Amino acid sequence: MSKLNRVYWGFLFGIVFPVLFGCMFLYVLKERNYMDFASVFRQVMGSGQMLFKWFIVSITPNLFSLFVAYKKELWRLCSGFISATLIYFMVAIILM
Repeated sequence: MSKLNRVYWGFLFGIVFPVLFGCMFLYVLKERNYMDFASVFRQVMGSGQMLFKWFIVSITPNLFSLFVAYKKELWRLCSGFISATLIYFMVAIILM
C-alpha cells in the first residue's frame, strides 16, 4: 500500500477518473437519444443545466475515491485527489 500512497498517483487517478466517467455519461446519452457523439457533446456544452449534471457525474468517482483513501489513511493519495478535483472545479467555474 505504501507504493500507492503518493501524491502523483492521486493526481493521476484524479485527472483520469472524471474523464472516463464523463465519457461514459456522454456514451449513455448517445445511446439513449440515438444521436452521434459530436451532437451529444455540443448539446451538453450548450446547456448550462446539462453541463452541471455532466460535471457532477464526472466528479463523483473522485469524491468516492477520496473517501476510500481517507478511510485507509492514505494521506498523500488524498492530497493528490484533492488537487485534481480542485482543478476540475476551477475549470467548471470558468465554463459556467
